[in-house]
Amino acid sequence: MNADEANPYTTYRHEGLPPRSHLESRREVASGGARPGRIALPYFVARGEGHHTFSETYAQHNEAIHKQRGSQP
Repeated sequence: MNADEANPYTTYRHEGLPPRSHLESRREVASGGARPGRIALPYFVARGEGHHTFSETYAQHNEAIHKQRGSQP
């Protein structure tokens, strides 16, 4: 393995967790949990084989369920 021993994120060389995420600063991580963004499609129905139907409203979600099952609402 070709690892940089001085790099604090090389966990094969340094015990424990790295000092912080290598992708985001601590402030960004903390604020993301405190103020999550709006989810445009909060409902989904699994259609099988890795496919899904996403819906914005509960009524649309129920329609997707009935369509998937082949039944009427």
